[in-house]
Amino acid sequence: ESEGSGEILDEGMFSVLLSVKLPIVSTSKCNSSNSFSGNITTNMICAGSSTGGKDACKGDSGGPLVCDGRVYGLVSWGNVCGDSRFPGVYTAVSRDLKSGEKGIVNCFNVIS
Repeated sequence: ESEGSGEILDEGMFSVLLSVKLPIVSTSKCNSSNSFSGNITTNMICAGSSTGGKDACKGDSGGPLVCDGRVYGLVSWGNVCGDSRFPGVYTAVSRDLKSGEKGIVNCFNVIS
């Protein structure tokens, strides 16, 4: 789940905290040639819907990627909000994540 009060597509900024449930996208899928082409490092996590439309967006930077009360990442950057080809990119804050998402498979769905 990602939280923030940033932009929702073209609807502008919100003054209330919103959240969205997002699956983790595997590093290999996120690094594919039709996505981020190798720019995702071991200190990053990709999360986003395979059908698009759900994502962190402008104004959400620094917001948490949370599961079961534990912060796994912080909203960092992305390409186009809600585009299924380009999931949101989060800075990993847990050492468990730096070895292939092992620490989060029980908490999030993983798209590989």
